[in-house]
Amino acid sequence: MKTKMFNGCKIRVRAGKGAESGRMIVTVNGESFPTVEKFDEAKAVAEIERDLADIHSEPIDGDRWPAHFYAPGTYELCDAGIHPREIGGQCKHATCQPGYWDK
Repeated sequence: MKTKMFNGCKIRVRAGKGAESGRMIVTVNGESFPTVEKFDEAKAVAEIERDLADIHSEPIDGDRWPAHFYAPGTYELCDAGIHPREIGGQCKHATCQPGYWDK
């Protein structure tokens, strides 16, 4: 198992066993990360770091990415308590936009 910190996010990668054999089991900040199809832990970590670097290169966007893709303390949850947003900012998730529920 490999564990590494990247941009404030804790990445944990391990090779699957049993029914999960042939897959990498990946978490970022303790939550599932999309399955990585690399069968080498070091390559999987490198792929995750590239993905997180891309995500972190833009403003926090709860309409595209879940909260656990961001480092703790770099965001706050929206008024619904679900989506990440910039601290003091407006939630960008479609369901949090004014008038969404009036349709």
